[in-house]
Amino acid sequence: MRRAPFFIFLGVLSAVAGGSLLEGGEDRLVNASLAVGMVCVAGLVAHRQRAITPLVWSIVAACSIVGASAALVLHKSRQAACTATDASGHRRVVGTDLTDRGRNYKRANPADDNNRILQSLGGLPVELAWTSESIRQCRMSLVVSALWIPLFGVAAVAATSALSLGRTKATVPSRAKPRAFLSYAHDDGATAARLKDRLKQDGIDVIIDADTMLPGERIPDFIDRSIRDCDTVVSLISSRSLMSSWVASETLAGIGRSTWSPNVAIFFCYLDDEWLQADFRLRCTAQIDERFQQIGKLLAEPPEKKIDAADLTDEQTRLFALRNNLGAILRMSRDSLCLDVRENEFEASATRLVSRIHLTFKAHKADHT
Repeated sequence: MRRAPFFIFLGVLSAVAGGSLLEGGEDRLVNASLAVGMVCVAGLVAHRQRAITPLVWSIVAACSIVGASAALVLHKSRQAACTATDASGHRRVVGTDLTDRGRNYKRANPADDNNRILQSLGGLPVELAWTSESIRQCRMSLVVSALWIPLFGVAAVAATSALSLGRTKATVPSRAKPRAFLSYAHDDGATAARLKDRLKQDGIDVIIDADTMLPGERIPDFIDRSIRDCDTVVSLISSRSLMSSWVASETLAGIGRSTWSPNVAIFFCYLDDEWLQADFRLRCTAQIDERFQQIGKLLAEPPEKKIDAADLTDEQTRLFALRNNLGAILRMSRDSLCLDVRENEFEASATRLVSRIHLTFKAHKADHT
């Protein structure tokens, strides 16, 4: 589930929970729990089972709609037979079989329906008028038939998954060779250029700002376009790149795409091992905080001089994102196999990277043919 399907899922989940609470009567909490559980399971399957095809999701959606429609008809029927309105105007579950006392009351008041019988009880238990067994059966049938609400929710999740996968499949470029986006800090430009040449030499298109970024293009737009247009993100990690808010944005975008999309992979390469030290994040955070203080002092001057401080506030926003997400970036890069692209290991690591990129591209092509 990418961002839009995720928000659709949250909307469906909220609607299902709210509908179950409103329609559930005395068992509203049970119904809401079942409804939320069913939709959550459907959402989890949609997120994890990427091998499920749009056709299968369409069949699930169609079956869920049919099941939900049948359950809705049954639910309305059971509501009419198994519920009544008390003197306070609340709907309560009753039964379908009267007790001896209930039959005596009915013989004395043949025109009274279930509502009047319930109201005549006042605050007395409904078991005085209806048998306990029929009340239990009515309650169970109402709980089961109330599943029409989550079934419509499951149908919505399935339909969203089918459409999302259909769009993903339709938008996968029919390229003859893989395309990699190379993310790096400009201080590491020499190694980035060497890696770019090595990838191109082995039949891989490379998106890199020095060659691909359009004149006048905004950096955020370039990052977004590059991540969308690639099959692989190659993140060049170093103690310098991890202190770059722009590189952090590229890495986070790549991690996001690789997490939520089956069509993008992310690989990490490293130029030094300083970032592997236990106190690296603490030292980085201290440097970021120092820059925050500098920006804070600078932001005090523009208002006095009537100068727009948008550039400083933009940098401040990027630094906030870097500070908040540095831990996630370090965890992701440390938990995956990072390739050493320093001088002595460059050729061997580049060969392994090329092989992985080609294998990943072939696998993605196979999934969409």
